[in-house]
Amino acid sequence: MSSRTLILCGAFSGELEPFRALEGATVDTVGVPTRICLRESGIGNVAAAISVMRWQNEASASGSRIEEILFLGSCGIYDADAVSVPGAVFARTFCAYELSTLSDPPRAKALPAVSGPVTTQCGWAGQLLSQHAPEFAVNAPDALSLVEIGSAALQHRTGSSLPFAENLELFGMARAALECGLNFSALLGVTNVVDANGSAAWQRNYGAAARMLADLVHGILFPKK
Repeated sequence: MSSRTLILCGAFSGELEPFRALEGATVDTVGVPTRICLRESGIGNVAAAISVMRWQNEASASGSRIEEILFLGSCGIYDADAVSVPGAVFARTFCAYELSTLSDPPRAKALPAVSGPVTTQCGWAGQLLSQHAPEFAVNAPDALSLVEIGSAALQHRTGSSLPFAENLELFGMARAALECGLNFSALLGVTNVVDANGSAAWQRNYGAAARMLADLVHGILFPKK
């Protein structure tokens, strides 16, 4: 029987630091041992999508199987009253709309084949975590937004009733995961509201958000017996 892995990933090392103790640990999923691997996806949709494809190729070459990919990173929210900051949200619906396509009138035309949305299949870890955080959809543009948008514009474009958050990696990862037939979802620490001060707030808060996510993941996936 091939070995199984659960990949816990973040965009860069700072988001993964609180999870270092889990590297190489084994969890029993319905009688099947699954090894945990920590991985950095890189920043942005393209780098993150390439990482997923590379992980899949490496697993195939080594005779192992990726059971699930769980992204543990940060996000900004488009509606200030949607959830508390800091807080945690869960996501399995992703799109990639640029600001120029969301303005009224739009200054560019969004193409559904390029912008999404897409919805991924959760694995066991994602299913468990989804019960402990509100579900959001995530928009993943190519640059950080510094103006207020609001979820309504994205709900209109996508047909989703979910509130929206922003993260730069998740649409690329979701598209690659679907292409590879991999379970994929995200648990995100909310660091800021998307506005002119959002980037500075993210810089102040991403470390605390990562530690909050680590406490949540440890408590839910690895409860003390």
